[in-house]
Amino acid sequence: MGFWDSVRTTVDRVTGSAANVSLEMDPQFVVPGQTISVHITLKNGLAALDVRAVLLEVKSVEEIELPRNASWVNVLADAAAKSRSQPRAQATSEVARHGETTFEAKVTVAPGMILTPGEERKFKGTFRLPLGVQPSYQGKYAKHDWRLRARLDVLGVDPGTGWLSFRVGAPS
Repeated sequence: MGFWDSVRTTVDRVTGSAANVSLEMDPQFVVPGQTISVHITLKNGLAALDVRAVLLEVKSVEEIELPRNASWVNVLADAAAKSRSQPRAQATSEVARHGETTFEAKVTVAPGMILTPGEERKFKGTFRLPLGVQPSYQGKYAKHDWRLRARLDVLGVDPGTGWLSFRVGAPS
């Protein structure tokens, strides 16, 4: 391995591009208590990669966006106007935002391994969504999103899929 190959390997590890990670999920809509099945595909780059673990992360986030001039009276008036199909105009575009993580879990799908240059591996994993979690929803001022991602635990920036959304329904 020459000098520039060493530089490229270092850059890949620092930027998280040492490997490509893809994720497929089935089903896309779940209810609390249901099991989510995932298929994770790893495609290594040009250098050997020491992977400590293949991880699946699941989280839900509740986000609120409320106009700064809104009061509960305005919020209730908007709700009443919406039910009459007469939306109220907002006086300003300034918005107060807040996000809160309501659930987090991390599952080890595969233990540590060494990936050789160009190697591709596929893994199957499952995660059971606990009972009692909040379903997905989208309202005028608030939403509750569910997300999951697959990533490799490696030295440097972990290559991963980024967060992918899925829907959680209310239990029947």
